[in-house]
Amino acid sequence: MSSQVDYNCIRSIEPAENKTTTSSSTASTSATQSTVSITKNSLDAYLEAVRILLVLLDNVITYPHEHKYRTIRLENKTIKEKLLALQGFNQLLKAIGFQRLANEYLLPQDASLERIKEYRDILHKRREFWLHDHQHENEAMSNDESLSLKSIGMMDSESRVSGLEATRPYKERITYPRVLQTPNRFLQSLELFSDAVMQYEDEKLLAFGLKLIPIDDLTQKASEKLLGFQEVADNATNATHQSTSSCKEPCIRDLILVELVNWFKNEFFEWVNNVPCKICGSEEGNLRRTQKEDDLRVEVNMCCGQETKFYRYNDIAQLLVSRKGRCGEYANCFTFLCRCLDYDARLVHSLFDHVWTEVYSENQMRWLHVDPSDNVVDSPLMYQHGWKRSIDYIFAYSCDDAQDVTWRYTNKHKETLTKRNFCSEKELIEALLTIRRKRQAHVTDERKKALNQRCMLELIELTVEREPTENELKGRSSGSLTWRQSRGEHNFTNVSI
Repeated sequence: MSSQVDYNCIRSIEPAENKTTTSSSTASTSATQSTVSITKNSLDAYLEAVRILLVLLDNVITYPHEHKYRTIRLENKTIKEKLLALQGFNQLLKAIGFQRLANEYLLPQDASLERIKEYRDILHKRREFWLHDHQHENEAMSNDESLSLKSIGMMDSESRVSGLEATRPYKERITYPRVLQTPNRFLQSLELFSDAVMQYEDEKLLAFGLKLIPIDDLTQKASEKLLGFQEVADNATNATHQSTSSCKEPCIRDLILVELVNWFKNEFFEWVNNVPCKICGSEEGNLRRTQKEDDLRVEVNMCCGQETKFYRYNDIAQLLVSRKGRCGEYANCFTFLCRCLDYDARLVHSLFDHVWTEVYSENQMRWLHVDPSDNVVDSPLMYQHGWKRSIDYIFAYSCDDAQDVTWRYTNKHKETLTKRNFCSEKELIEALLTIRRKRQAHVTDERKKALNQRCMLELIELTVEREPTENELKGRSSGSLTWRQSRGEHNFTNVSI
């Protein structure tokens, strides 16, 4: 499905982009300066107007059936002076779907929420561009016209993160002797993924990452939720005159985890469909090729006749600087931050092109599914039933274990078994046991005993097939509408935790 966004309307409200050129003429004794302006809106006015509009659109998306959030009153001073005063803003509102009435703009109930979300996402990206990237790009290009987009993007990121240092270079942090003696490339990849998560255990990076987490704020919010649960339980006890002590109340650590993923998704990390096109600002360019630059995978996209590069970082030290990416970068960075808070956490890879996290709950004595890119906790069947993905192999990797967790993410075990043909089940089990021994080679006997007990309980849990919950029937929310549609994952209407 094609985009529902009118990019001309979005560009029409943006600030003047001054391009000064010097021209000489035989009829003139001196050079003249000519300035080309796209619009006359100032940068500050643009940033404030779009900020207000984003709030309005978020309210519509959050409360789609509330009439008051679908109405923009023209007599409102803020709306009149900061929103409608901008050149091109009336046309933009109409493009989004608002209808002009006598004293207000009204968004009809049948207006497409998907279109509103798409406008919201693009306006947010364009505002971020003018707020950050545009300024740094102009400064960089004035010094050196040949600076790459990669260098320009890193200038802003490096300015906000100082003192970042790893104990060892990235390659050394993920390179370990191979123990699997097999020509099977699929099995070889399991060991490589297992080695890669060892970068999370770098002491200097862990100390730095811990400083980035607003743990006091997260703990306060979690404590407030815990008090709420306790009040509900007390009220239920008083109402029924029966003790509810058998109902286990949530653990503060589990609630902090919920707050952590919410903070990470909404404040710390940013989703990138593609690097925005310099001409139209769209992130929907066509992938032209994938190439390697210094062992780094780079996606080269084409839009408006120009190439843009999207660098796919795996190094945590790089991700703490860029704080941008798609599900792989989200899960990689989030799993590391969980380790900073001393959670037992593992990175989860699937063969259907998605990556997420699992965190062990000491209180519940089980692994919790956490998808940081969608801000979802404990909904493992959502990929099969909500995203409509085919489940075959899913593996989880931590600093002291490797596990086949496929069965947590499907309730059709027999059907899933028929799809697994990269190796025999016996070969797979032997490979995982070998990797596990490698990871636990320097683990204490006490820790090994605890890990073995945990593994036995998990294996029992993985044998259970259950029906999906309502939340697990929903589609994907992360990524632009066009990007999700290309993957068949666009039916998500609400994120639940």
